[in-house]
Amino acid sequence: MDRRQFPAMLVCGLALTSVISPVIVSAQTPAVSGKATSQIAKDLAQYIQDGRKLGLKDDELRASAIRTGWKPNLVDEALKASPPQEAPNAGKPEREDRGVPEEYIIGEADVLAVVVYKEPDASAAPVVVRADGKVTLPLIKDVVVAGLTPAQAEKLIGDKLMPFITEPDVNVIVREVHSKRIYLIGAIRKTGPVDLRYPMTVLQAITEANGPNEFAKRSKIFVRRTTNGQTFQLKFDYDAVLRGEHPEQNVWLQPGDYIIVPQ
Repeated sequence: MDRRQFPAMLVCGLALTSVISPVIVSAQTPAVSGKATSQIAKDLAQYIQDGRKLGLKDDELRASAIRTGWKPNLVDEALKASPPQEAPNAGKPEREDRGVPEEYIIGEADVLAVVVYKEPDASAAPVVVRADGKVTLPLIKDVVVAGLTPAQAEKLIGDKLMPFITEPDVNVIVREVHSKRIYLIGAIRKTGPVDLRYPMTVLQAITEANGPNEFAKRSKIFVRRTTNGQTFQLKFDYDAVLRGEHPEQNVWLQPGDYIIVPQ
């Protein structure tokens, strides 16, 4: 239903009530008893409350109430006596998905969106995490976010915004992941870096690269990994894993891993 129909509906309904209700008729009579006046106030307050539930603004309510038969001074008093109450989160959209798992650690080259609710001048997107781990934001300038989860970055940015904004509500969204990469090399159909946007096994990575090519030594594939300065290799037999054999070879990949497919 068109929202613009609500005032007319409300007016028609209350106009009919004014015809059949001596209480509302008495609202137009100068001399009324204390009890009648109290009832009129209740009816008018209910009218205003119902109108607001329909989404009417106070100026629309005032005009409709006066057309219905209430005196302007009574309407004005009723509107002042019951100002619109906005819930703390009224009209606030649900927090947008951060784009990555909660445990994700922001890193260099990631692209973020920093959204401060109802504060567009304090928001920024897109924002690229620089090599020094910082992003530049309005009002607070450079902030180090590399090494933090999105939730931790939200708290840090919110704390820094406190001198400028009362209770800032910050949402950090990872739009593009570029800091967590693996690399595919050799006899594979699609070589090069792959953004590690979600937990991925060796088989999943090779599958996303459209598999080994016709020259690949499929049983000689390996993952080269460096941990704490030490480099080692993890064997991967492609055909055996496809047959359900040696599932222990299908390890979860880590940022910086190289999948090498000899030919």
